[in-house]
Amino acid sequence: MISLAWFSVVGRKKLIVHLVPHSHNDAGWIQTFESYYQSSTSKTITNVVEVLVKDKSKIFHWSDIAFFHRWWSDQTHSTREQVKILVRENRFIFIGGGWIMNDEALPTYKEAMLQMRLGLDFLQNTFGVRPSIGWQIDPFGSSSVTVAILRKLGYDALVENRVSNNFKDKMRHRDGYNFYWQGHTVDQNSDDDIILTHILQYFYIFPQTRFDRQFLYKNMGSYSAVFFREEVQPVIDEINT
Repeated sequence: MISLAWFSVVGRKKLIVHLVPHSHNDAGWIQTFESYYQSSTSKTITNVVEVLVKDKSKIFHWSDIAFFHRWWSDQTHSTREQVKILVRENRFIFIGGGWIMNDEALPTYKEAMLQMRLGLDFLQNTFGVRPSIGWQIDPFGSSSVTVAILRKLGYDALVENRVSNNFKDKMRHRDGYNFYWQGHTVDQNSDDDIILTHILQYFYIFPQTRFDRQFLYKNMGSYSAVFFREEVQPVIDEINT
């Protein structure tokens, strides 16, 4: 799937649309972990790797390491080397990087930190990389403890999604979907607990309907609105059909 992360304007000549190609995989939902892996997730990662190897213009993002680790254990030496090349080229990109995308209501600071370290240690030992963007797009609720954990682990920013529509509506009419979040203070240096946060406006899929033109007009001026309508919207319509 492709998520619309945000869009911005550079001067009066260019509208930049930020898209995030990714796959959302629940490690625990209706089916078991292994059932999800066998029925869909293993095929998803395999197909993504095959496409990236063939087409150097494409990139992809992966977040939950539990599924990736399961897939990695099934791969040949040749496939593993191909993936390592894709990671070095920044075309297979890890975001989030925890073992899972943990719930933000019940786990304690220690439990959430441990599961993050489990995924991050695998990435460091296998690829020598550390994600810089937190990716918590599906937990039901958002906790300031998550902010503190990500900052202590060195993350630069966080992408969230599941906040109330009322809150998203307020953001749309005020300053947009980016803000600095003051997390839970875990030590005396509170400056370490602030992280740049973005809320996905259209959930974690590509918008199936037209963009919010009112937001676009209000924040980006008439040139951008015309550019969007004439140049960008036809592409979106073609994808949706």
